[in-house]
Amino acid sequence: MPRIFSDLKLANSVYSLLSSTLLIVIIVGFSACSSNRKLEPIDLESFNEEASFDTQWSKKISGGLGKYYHQFRLQQDAKHIYAASQNGRIFKLFKENGKEAWDIELEERLTTGIEVDDKLVYVASRNGVLIALDKFTGEQKWAFTMRSELVSRPVSDNSFVYMHTSNGDVYKINATSGEQVWRIATNLPAVSLRGNASPLLVPQLVIVGTANGKVALINRDTGQVFAEPKVATPDGDTEIERMVDVDGLPKFDNGRLFAASFQGQVVALDMKNGKTLWKNTASSFQDVEIGFDSVYLVTDDSLVNAYNIDTGELKWVQEGLLRRKASPAVAFSSYLIVSDYQGYIHILSQLDGRFIARKKISGSGVRTPALIDGNTFYVIANNGRLKAYQLELD
Repeated sequence: MPRIFSDLKLANSVYSLLSSTLLIVIIVGFSACSSNRKLEPIDLESFNEEASFDTQWSKKISGGLGKYYHQFRLQQDAKHIYAASQNGRIFKLFKENGKEAWDIELEERLTTGIEVDDKLVYVASRNGVLIALDKFTGEQKWAFTMRSELVSRPVSDNSFVYMHTSNGDVYKINATSGEQVWRIATNLPAVSLRGNASPLLVPQLVIVGTANGKVALINRDTGQVFAEPKVATPDGDTEIERMVDVDGLPKFDNGRLFAASFQGQVVALDMKNGKTLWKNTASSFQDVEIGFDSVYLVTDDSLVNAYNIDTGELKWVQEGLLRRKASPAVAFSSYLIVSDYQGYIHILSQLDGRFIARKKISGSGVRTPALIDGNTFYVIANNGRLKAYQLELD
């Protein structure tokens, strides 16, 4: 029986090139497993809070983020926050008070956003079009049509935009003209999770997690794939059991790449030669985070794990969010910020994983990771409620 993952992923995860008949069989199989195990999200337990939330401002992003696995992540520049909703609304807000610098509405419904560079704002529509907007006015500058939908955030280096689409294609687009520079295809297994990792830009390379359990190291200039180190190896009798997607964003630090896979493991790779420095069993479709000489990972059943960054040894596990559809962990000062399906924001200690503070932002839930700016962090709920907080120690 395949391992069960969160209802959110379950509802949207089966992305494949198989026939609709087989797709129905897969979904029915998952449902049968779920009904047999009857696992429910754990109830939250009380604790002695060591800090409190100081609300700076609150803003409603009309249209919300939708019910599906779309990555409407917040972005920022020096003075502004950028947010998008699934119905095509895009907002540029002042950091200091949440007031609008501009607000536009596209005719397209969106699947992902936002990316921001020095001049442009990028979002993607449901019909597979990357849309570039003028950062200062919101005016559309160009649009580029892809061969498949984009559900992971595009990434810009100011000169070029890089994208990883649902069919495994990786694109490099000229940020000025919107013209394609190169496109490569990564191999897809018969069945994979819906969603994929955004590209990670490091010197000379574009790094992309793939659905076959690898990370592709791509030359930025030529688009040539010169190495594909393994994060996990498929194992099992069925296509579902063999799913090992690398869907979370890897982390690069001091010549090492940290990545995790679904139904696989978390690993540290030496970027000089692609060799595995350490590995530990894990199953996750979330981003990897680092801090305090640790690697942090929220697993597919919402355990929060901390690993020694040099050895991979498991340092601590926080089980208090089990099966609560937790968001990716984000490092903030000496803490981690994790949210859940009921709309609670949880502050954890990076040292030992204990709960420091907790606050409910919205009953609609939060699946998008927090955005950090110095002493302030921003969180957006699934219904579009965006709030700016600072943490006050008690």
